[in-house]
Amino acid sequence: MLNLGLHLNDAELTLVSQGNIVYREPGYAMIDNEEFSFGNKAYKHARTNPRQIHNRFWSDLLLTPSSNKNFHNLSRADIASYHLEDILQSNITSDESMVVVVPPYFDSSALSLFLGIAADLKLPISVLVDSAVAATRCEYKNAVPIHVDISLHYTTLSRLTQQQGIYIDKVEIIENCGISEMCDAWLNVIAKSFVEQSRFDPMHKAETEQVLLNQLEGCLDSVLKQENIKLSLEYLGVKHSAEIDSKTFKSAASSFFHLISDKLRYLYNADEIPAIQVTDRVAKLPGLLETLQDSSRGEIFTLEPGATIQGGLSRLKNNADTKSEISLLKQLPWDKPSISVESNEVKNFVVNSPTHIIFRNKAYKLHESPLVIGYQVDDEPYFLATEYNLSGVSRRHCIVTRIEGRTVIEDVSQYGTFLNGNRINGSSVLKVGDSVRIGTPGVHLELITLDMDNGT
Repeated sequence: MLNLGLHLNDAELTLVSQGNIVYREPGYAMIDNEEFSFGNKAYKHARTNPRQIHNRFWSDLLLTPSSNKNFHNLSRADIASYHLEDILQSNITSDESMVVVVPPYFDSSALSLFLGIAADLKLPISVLVDSAVAATRCEYKNAVPIHVDISLHYTTLSRLTQQQGIYIDKVEIIENCGISEMCDAWLNVIAKSFVEQSRFDPMHKAETEQVLLNQLEGCLDSVLKQENIKLSLEYLGVKHSAEIDSKTFKSAASSFFHLISDKLRYLYNADEIPAIQVTDRVAKLPGLLETLQDSSRGEIFTLEPGATIQGGLSRLKNNADTKSEISLLKQLPWDKPSISVESNEVKNFVVNSPTHIIFRNKAYKLHESPLVIGYQVDDEPYFLATEYNLSGVSRRHCIVTRIEGRTVIEDVSQYGTFLNGNRINGSSVLKVGDSVRIGTPGVHLELITLDMDNGT
């Protein structure tokens, strides 16, 4: 029977044994005098010894030597191997079999490297399973489940299909949009508050920067519960203090959150209701859930700590035979009761809904009568006509309509309609500031809101 599980998300590599979380630490490595330290031990020196730190060896698992000379030309795969050995050496016994939960950013090359590392370490792996599939244990009725997780350097969005079980439909991976990048943004806003309020810059010294980093997790918890957070640190015998309101703190990572929100809406049609399933890591990020909720008609469901690996173990517990060839599972049955999801018609759909579309420097009003865009639409009651010979533009290319306060674009072309650079999946809800492109290099249309009726 499977009773050991490993989740390879480097924000918190998690090991579960006999139903208990026995390891949950970040994918950090530090080398000092030929000696390695990993996880929290390395993280506590991330700012004081940055040249001796590596934190991309799991997210970009490669055989090429590390560019960091302090790691003596070890490859990222080598460092990952040492880390994995460190995690497992005191946490498994010879009679245990393992399920490994794999994040979506692991491509076939990374999977092959990991299995090679596992073979060298003689790990008793029975099965690999996609993290979104492992985490999703019930059917979301009337909705499209989308699993959201975050690692040190990536945010991953997985659209799932429900047919007598759950399996992967489509995945969106957002690079340089992880915990590490967000931490930098939060530290900068904290440092700015210290400078403004106490004339002390904690980022000027590595020691005080590390103190802030060590306090950051507590700050995240406080921001979720309080209107203001108070911070203090001591340097050369002098105590410095700063106070930050939660709104300012949340705004520091808002650019990341809006990027995630935008990428999320490309994964479902305007007529679909998303069931947004987030890990506890995601739920701890101040301001992200509010951003997702404000731009979505669906509900948000937060998983418990360790739920991803527990979901894999629960459904694969009888699959304990080690095999010479191990494949990645992207489909599993449900093992929990279904949940009915209701549409959440939030007011922000109306507030952020554009009233006009700009075409050739002129604003055209959007209303319930469909606006048909293409190169041969003259017979339509309301239309915007492009040039006849534009590459990648259909006769009737797309349709923009105001529906119950929302502005919806529907792609009816054979070439695709692109919203903010992303091809829409049939239809999508538009927001103020969106940019639509049809054709290649194409015609660009901008979505705006006007207080008065202008244009045609």
